[in-house]
Amino acid sequence: MKVWDPKSITFKLALAIFGTALFVFGILFFINYVKTREMIRANALDNAAHVADAAAARIESSLRAVEEQAQALASIALMEPIQEPRIRRMLKSLVSQPGTPVYGMGLSAPSQKVAPYYYRAAGGVAFADLASPDYDYRKWSWYQEPKALGTPVWSEPYFDRGAGQVMMATYSIPLYSTLRGKREFIGVVSADIALDWLERLVTPLNVFDKGYGYLISRKGTYVTHPINERVLKTTILEVAKAEPTLALVAEKMLAGESGFLPHQSTVTGKRSLIYFMLLKSSGWSLALVMPEDELLSDLRRLNRVSAILVLFGMVALLLFIVLVLEKFTRPLRALSVAADRIGKGEFDMALPTVRSQDEVGHLAQDFEKMRQSLKSYVQDLGRETAAREGIERELKIARSIQRDILPSLPKEWEKIPEFKLAAMAEPAKEVGGDFYDFFMPDPDHLFFLIADVSGKGVAAALFMAMTKTLLRHTAMTTRDPAEVLKRVNTEIVRDNPSCTFVTVFAAVLNIRDGNLVYANAGHNPPIVVSSRGTRYLESAKSPACGVFEEATYQAHTLRLNAGESLLLYTDGVTEAENPNQKMFSEEKLTACLSYEADPAQSIDRVLAAVRVFVSGTPPSDDLTLVALRYQGAGEVLKLRNRVEELPALYRTIERFCSTHGLHEECSGEMSLVLEEVFTNVCKYAGSDLTVEFTLSTKDGFVEWKVVDTGIPFDPVEYPPLSDSELTVGGKGIHLIRRVMDRLEYERAGDRNVLIGRKRMK
Repeated sequence: MKVWDPKSITFKLALAIFGTALFVFGILFFINYVKTREMIRANALDNAAHVADAAAARIESSLRAVEEQAQALASIALMEPIQEPRIRRMLKSLVSQPGTPVYGMGLSAPSQKVAPYYYRAAGGVAFADLASPDYDYRKWSWYQEPKALGTPVWSEPYFDRGAGQVMMATYSIPLYSTLRGKREFIGVVSADIALDWLERLVTPLNVFDKGYGYLISRKGTYVTHPINERVLKTTILEVAKAEPTLALVAEKMLAGESGFLPHQSTVTGKRSLIYFMLLKSSGWSLALVMPEDELLSDLRRLNRVSAILVLFGMVALLLFIVLVLEKFTRPLRALSVAADRIGKGEFDMALPTVRSQDEVGHLAQDFEKMRQSLKSYVQDLGRETAAREGIERELKIARSIQRDILPSLPKEWEKIPEFKLAAMAEPAKEVGGDFYDFFMPDPDHLFFLIADVSGKGVAAALFMAMTKTLLRHTAMTTRDPAEVLKRVNTEIVRDNPSCTFVTVFAAVLNIRDGNLVYANAGHNPPIVVSSRGTRYLESAKSPACGVFEEATYQAHTLRLNAGESLLLYTDGVTEAENPNQKMFSEEKLTACLSYEADPAQSIDRVLAAVRVFVSGTPPSDDLTLVALRYQGAGEVLKLRNRVEELPALYRTIERFCSTHGLHEECSGEMSLVLEEVFTNVCKYAGSDLTVEFTLSTKDGFVEWKVVDTGIPFDPVEYPPLSDSELTVGGKGIHLIRRVMDRLEYERAGDRNVLIGRKRMK
């Protein structure tokens, strides 16, 4: 036995131990991965937050410095009347201070003809008059907003065309004087910060290789951004339209919130985390973007190292497990080889010696005892088998005899078109007590029955043979099934010391008109299958034959219509049990039956359903079925007006033609014509209708009748047309007329009745 044989115990034990270890290591590895990932992520986010907070502090410091210088100038301007020379000196002094973030400052007062503005230029500090006609400061938002709001305000970023000539943002303070108790607006002090100054503060915010930061204004305009084309020209809301993951970020930033959110970077195209926070002094927001792959790069490196170590460890563990198990299972493999040879009949072979006192040693001792016991048992079994084979041969002969007692369908019945019959009996043991019989006492009548003898086995089989003989002999003398049962009951009761009884259903069918006379002696009621569904055949309650000497039986009559069927069965069908001890039931039996099926098909369906249901459970009772279909003088079929029903029509035509021995050409013509009729009903008669087809033979003609409840339509009233005059829709009617010898139409109430006749060939 090979160690790596998937069927060996060594392989299975190794697989179980290794699989358990792999599962445990996998769980630990997963937990470690999750915890480490959370730790690394938390540390990275914490670091990013610190970096962003530090940058925000620097930006806030620069903005506050701008605000403080503007406030200082505003305070001086309010302390005494505005004097332009003095204001100019102060403006120039404030702008020229080393290290100041202020790009430019100005004082704009409507009462003054000049609005002095000093700003940084390549050669030092430059002067511009904001009151010049080319600039007109009164039109700019940095002047209008504080005047309208009455409070200091940071403007939206803009390009200062005509003055500072750079992209900037302005902090503006409105100036008011109070004369005679009335507050009056006198001007605006403005201090500018260049966006390139802010860009130098934001650009170093690269937490990772591909990380970056940016600023947006209160209205979402980009103040700084790695993509220069977006600065002053685009808002974060506009970019969010093309990148939905940015929409929530934009919403929270414009709402002045802070936090972390995932999104797809519009710069790198990678999935990233963004940290954003509010700059309280200006109402702007700072964002720091970190790619997730770089955020977790340390974790991936750690996981690769851990995976390699675990892999080597698992391989070493597997080799160790296999070596240990191979050593401990070597005696078991030797015993397995010995057991295989004993199983082939080598009871005299010596077993391998196992000296250990563990479970394997005890197993070897038990094997030796088993070998000796098997040797004795096989010798005894040989003698018993010889005796049993003799009994089985006799039972097989009895089974064959019983099978021969049951009738088979005579060849000449195949030429009788009025009915079809099929039957089967399957005993639970070698022989059984169920039986059936059928014969024609004259050309117009069919006698048939089904019976179930109490008990099983040989005794029931002998009683069955006697009862069947009595029933047939009696049925030859009378056409009344009730009288047959009464006479047979009298004979059985007369000499029946074992009190064996038999349930019987017997019937006589007039094959010319479908009249059925039947009587029931305690048997399961047969099932009638018609176009309207299934129902049980009612009869008076009467005792089984062989119980009471004075028992009487009542005859009942039923008219079978063409196409209707009877299914006779014993309780071995409905009481068949599955492994859960649930019975097959009458509901499942009726579900197997259909109006279109012939007797043989009905029996096959029932047998197949029973076998699937019992799932191999040994039968507890005999199983017998008899199926009879009365075909009358023709076939009747009901279909819904759907083209999908055509196959059922084809099968009915084929069965009818086969039953009546019609020529193949006639079958083809009928299929062609009735297909055309049915297709026209499907297309033009209306929706959800029932179409009834009746096929019959009469006076040397094959006749079909089609009845539907659709809109009135008489194909007979249309005059014949030449081939050149035919339309696509008229070709079908032309075909029907050409094939059929006679065609008649009638509107009977709300029904279309179309009858066609064709001389038989």
